[in-house]
Formats: sequence, structure tokens, C-alpha cells
Amino acid sequence: MTDASGATIFNYDTLGRLTTINYGNGIRQNYAYDKSDRVSNLKVMQGSLKQMNLNYEYDKVGRLTAVRDNGKKFGYSYNAIGQLTEELNGVTGIKSSYKYYPSGNIKNLRYFDGKNVVSNYEYKYDKRGNQTLKDEGPDKTMYYYDPLSRIKTALAPDKIQNYEYDDLDNIKELTEIKDTKIEQTSYLYDKDSRLLLQETDKGSENVQHRFTYDAVGNQLTKDEVVKRNGSTIASKTFNYWYNGFNQLSRVQNPDGQFTDYTYNGIGLRTKKDFGDKATNYYYNGGNIILETDKNNAVTAKNVRGLRLIYRESYANGTDPTYLFYLHNAHGDVTQLLNEKGQVIKDYRYDAFGKEEMPESKVFGGKQTTELWRQEVEKIDNPFRYCGEYLDEETGNYYLRARYYDPNVQRFTSEDSYGVEKGAAWKEHLYGYGNNNPMRFIDVTGHWGESVHKNTTIEIAKKRGIYGPYADIIGQADIETDDDFSTTPIIPSNESQGWHFDNNPDPNVDSRKQHSEENLQLSVQIWKNADEQYKKNMKKIEDMKEGSKKEWLKRLYLNNLNNSRKTSFETLGKGLHALQDIDAHMDYDADDESAVWWKHHEGEKGNLLGPTDTFDDPSKDFIKTLNGAYYSYDGTTRFENTKKQTFNYLDRWANAIFGTHQEYIPEKEFKDKKQ
Repeated sequence: MTDASGATIFNYDTLGRLTTINYGNGIRQNYAYDKSDRVSNLKVMQGSLKQMNLNYEYDKVGRLTAVRDNGKKFGYSYNAIGQLTEELNGVTGIKSSYKYYPSGNIKNLRYFDGKNVVSNYEYKYDKRGNQTLKDEGPDKTMYYYDPLSRIKTALAPDKIQNYEYDDLDNIKELTEIKDTKIEQTSYLYDKDSRLLLQETDKGSENVQHRFTYDAVGNQLTKDEVVKRNGSTIASKTFNYWYNGFNQLSRVQNPDGQFTDYTYNGIGLRTKKDFGDKATNYYYNGGNIILETDKNNAVTAKNVRGLRLIYRESYANGTDPTYLFYLHNAHGDVTQLLNEKGQVIKDYRYDAFGKEEMPESKVFGGKQTTELWRQEVEKIDNPFRYCGEYLDEETGNYYLRARYYDPNVQRFTSEDSYGVEKGAAWKEHLYGYGNNNPMRFIDVTGHWGESVHKNTTIEIAKKRGIYGPYADIIGQADIETDDDFSTTPIIPSNESQGWHFDNNPDPNVDSRKQHSEENLQLSVQIWKNADEQYKKNMKKIEDMKEGSKKEWLKRLYLNNLNNSRKTSFETLGKGLHALQDIDAHMDYDADDESAVWWKHHEGEKGNLLGPTDTFDDPSKDFIKTLNGAYYSYDGTTRFENTKKQTFNYLDRWANAIFGTHQEYIPEKEFKDKKQ
């Protein structure tokens, strides 16, 4: 692959597994595999010098149980249904423990050093799965939502935040009350939901941010003007430039200094130039594992397991500084530890990722704010909200496909997956996490947590399905990857057939078979339940009114709703198989029988990147006739998946109700309770 980063050579073994990435500058990545085709070793070499040597261990069903790094072990344990229960850091001695609600949401996350609790996080959720309480020590926040599950109010000990939305799901007003001070922020958009003005009224002080865009929706300028009592006291401007692929290529800060960005053929940022300084980035999957300067000297190593474990930084000299990470249930970096397991930095964020001053000041606990800032600024840690990379020069997060600005709760460019003109979900082109970032995160800059969940839920709602029932469909869709009978990590033709076409007949796709079977089964479950409910109610029609009759009514209604829940779950499972026809397509094979990890040409053998990249069409490679690879934006496959999802839900509704208009609304269920 030759791109702006130079020539990169990918080598594969006879089984099609990635074995070497050679960057042509002395740095290369070597991969080894176990008998089950799982990555067992990753070496990062710089000439003859071994910069990283990571070994990976798995249990019988393919779950990562340990990462070993030159004698250091970082371990993971799971319960019977595959949920992570413990993490053990072999350097700091910190052990984490997880407890869950029956829904699968995390109830408690505790970090323990063997003697004392380092951090203890508690969470609560409503029936829709929205987080209602986040108790992380001094950061205890309660969340309230509107009927569309958008965050309405965040109530913390030191402040209250209240959000209002327009008809296109854009935030139109944010009111923040802290102590006796009230800050009112208003937002103005154009017809394409591009933010034009963010204005914050702080009483005697007024702060305005104005934005301009190019013809395809990329942010070109960000102007800030601060006024006090009507007089301008400060102003500054950021300017932005983009390459032919709509990737941010240059930023000019208010001091006139430029930062330039370079990307590879897959779309990942590989270099950042600022003045006479440069940072080069090397990836495993979509995650940065190594950073070097303009002379290719190593400046940082990032060791990952299920998530970021520690950073080895050389930013302050030749001796490394080790930063070990603690995360909350949302995946945010909440604390940094040294090798002794001592907390050296706390982080705190609002719901949309804007960083706030933690209540607990480190380096003595009661140091002045200025001293605290002086100390922590020495720490070289770019990983913050959602565990993602923060660019200090802009204050934006690099989320691979796009950049996210937590100060305005939006991306700086449109979603590159795009939507059809006039589509009902136009608002999501710039919005983050469906305006519910406590529940949905967006680690690639595309649709929320997953096509299999977020997109499914959104489309189900748009087809008239009442919110909580749409959630059931989406949850069943995403859990198809984890269900023992359908998980792709079990080397079984039956389970893999839900995700890859393993039918030897080139005219029959096993995924299509499963989706059709589940569609029919879901319809039958629904109809049988309705018929049985009517029969049961008929039996007690002439029964004398009383406690027994009321008890039977409740019993029959409960049975009906349980059966309907099963019908929704069956439908969601069928949708997963249908969506995987596009998600796991290989463009150089019509009928692909692949081992479970082969999701995309460019992701072969990658078990260690973010799980959502496995189904991210933007990570596609297409093999050309001459054997070269070039990236494919995935828009076609993603649009087709949405259309297929619409059609699938319509067919289901037509089979039951004879229409797709407003089926399964809330009223229909309320009527049943009468």
C-alpha cells in the first residue's frame, strides 16, 4: 500500500493471515497465531531492536485471558455467560471487579489494591437502559431523559445542566447552574443542521463561537469572541483545511501556527506536524500502539488488552514514565496511576465529554488549583474521554473517521457514511451518541455503538415501533454475537453460519436462510400468542368479576407480553444475520466460507482492535486485479444494510398487521391492558 505515509507492505501466510506490516523506515510489526487462528504474539521491531513484545492468551471459547509484556502479566476473568468479572494488573497490583444487572449493564466497578479501595463506581439505569445514576466518588451525577431517551438534565453536587432540542435533534439550548451563577448557551443551525453560532451568556460576560463550512459540510473556521459589558475583550480564530478525501489536513491556531495531518490508505492518521516537531503513529487495528518523533525515535508505547492498560512515555527525557489507566463503565479514563499503584491524576467529564476540574485534587489533595495544573500538565497523556485521543492543539478528539468537539457536543464534519437526501435521520450527520452519550458512544466517528444495535433501534422507531420494544430488537441483534449458539468465536459451522456464508451451495447464503427462518418464526410466535390470549380471555368472559378473574387477566396479559418479547428477540436475531451479509462481505469472493475472524480484507487476524471496527465498512479493502489494495468507504454497503433492515421490518409488520404504518405503538399495548 502506497499513500502519503509512504510505502507499506503487508505480508500474509498461506491461510491468509496477516504476518508482517513493514513500514519501510525500519519499523515493522510481526504477528503470530495459535492453533485456533488467534493472535498469540505481536512484536514491534525497529531494525534489530525489539520495541514491543506482547503475548496473548485465550480461554476455550476465544476470550482474551492474559496479555504478557516482558514478564508483566495483565489478566482477565469472565463469568459463565461471558461477562468480564475481574482484571488484574501485574505491575500495580490493582484488581478490578465487575457486577452486572440482569440486563447486562454494569452495576458496580471497583478497583482494589489488596488493602484499600482505590475507586468505587456505582450505576443505575431505567427500563430503557438509560443511565440514571453515575456515582464515581466525588462525581455523583443523576441523569433524566425526555421521551426520546435524549439526555434532558444532568444533576451533579456542584451544578445542574439542562438540555433542550429542536425538531431535528440538535441541541438548541443548554442551561448550566453552578452555585448561584446561571450560564445560558443557545445554538443556531442552518437548514442542514450545521452549527453556525454557539452563544453563552454569563451575565456580564458573553462568549460567542461562530462556524463556517465548505460545500460538503467540513468546518472551515471557528471564531471566538468574548465580550464583557458589551465590549470585546478577547477574540481568536481557528482555520481548517481538508484533503480530497474530506480528511482534516491542516489547522491554523490563533497564533498563526500550523499543524499538519497525514493519513494512510485506510484512513488512519499516521503523522502530525507542528512547527519543528512531528509525531508518527503506528497502529494495531484502529489503535495507536507506537509513537515516534521526526527522527523516528520512540516517544511513547501504548499497551492494550481489552482496553488501554498503560502508556510508556519518553516525552520528558530518555527515562520512561509509566502511566497506568483506570476507566469507568463508560470507557472514560478517570485516573492515572504510577507503577506503585498511586493515583497521580484524576479526570472528570460532563455527559458529552467536556473535561472538568475534578473535585479531588491530586498531589496532596488540597493543593491550589494553579499548583495542581502545573503538576498535571507535565503528564503526557492524550487518552481521555471514552479512552480516545485528544488533540491538545484543537481541543478535539480524533475518532479515526472524524474529529469530535466536546465543547459544542458535535463532530466537525458530516458522517462520511452519509444519508439519502431528506432522510429522517439527517440530524445524526454531526450529532454525537444520539444525544444520549451516557448510553451510546461513537469510537469511530460513524453511527453510534454498532450498526447491529443503534441503527436497528433507530430504524425500528422510525417504522412505528414503540421505543422500549425497538430497544429489545436492537439488543437481541447485537447480542447475537455473544449468544453461545450463534457467536462467531465458536469454531462451529452452525454458529458461524449466522455471520458468514458457509453454505457450500453458491446460490444459497446461510445468513439469508437464518434471517428468513427467524422472520417466519417471529411472526408465528406473535400470532400464536395473540390467538392464545384471545382464547384465554374468552374462557373467563362470563366469570364473575373478582380477585380471581383479575389475577387471570394479569396472568394472560403477562404471558402475551412475554411471548411478544420473544418475538421481538427472534426478529432482532434474524436482523443480525441479514445485516452480516453486507457487514462481512468479501469483494473478491462471491461465496465466502471464512474463519470467524475474517471480517474484512484489511482486518485479517486483528482481535485486538476495537470490536466495533470488525463491522465497520469504512475499514474495507478492495483487492485490485494487480494485487494492490485500496480503501473503500463502505457507504454502499451501509446504505444497503439500512434498506434491507427497513424492508425486513416492513415484511414482518405486513405479515402480522397488513401494514407497516405505526405498528406496535405504545397505545396498542395500553389498549390490551384495559
